[in-house]
Amino acid sequence: MRKFLKRFIKLSWHGIPIGIIATALIGTAVLAVALITVVQTITQDIVTKPPPAVVDELVAPAIALPQVYELSDFTWNAVAPVRATTIEASRTFKAVLVDPTAYSAFSVELLLATKPAGSALVIGTANITVDKTTLTGSLVLDVAGTYTFTETVVGTAGTIASASTNLTLTIEGP
Repeated sequence: MRKFLKRFIKLSWHGIPIGIIATALIGTAVLAVALITVVQTITQDIVTKPPPAVVDELVAPAIALPQVYELSDFTWNAVAPVRATTIEASRTFKAVLVDPTAYSAFSVELLLATKPAGSALVIGTANITVDKTTLTGSLVLDVAGTYTFTETVVGTAGTIASASTNLTLTIEGP
């Protein structure tokens, strides 16, 4: 073994001893393994899950009432129904009327025209009525699905030539 080492040390490549070259290569490999290290940082934001959508669609067309004489009574049935499509059950369908000061009497009735299967609500009843005294009405939609309401506006005109009011329809959580 001694003879091999002496002979190995005497060997050279282009005048550089092989032992020195081998030592340099082995040292470089060990140093490269120690220095070539990658640290990867992984980050993620964890956020609160958004609440499920309550309303898929809520449609309420604008109402233009026909002409009526001053101080006359009128009744008007909506041609286009209010349609409330809910994703979840136990939501409250709410109607809020802005005080119609130009009328001496004014009310809006929302009557259930269609309902989803399994609903205990009664079709054709005045499910929500809002007038000058209550201004707010609501109804719990008991099962998920599509509900359709027709509107009936009843009132007594005032003495102003033009009048308007707003009925805000919303679907709220349980």
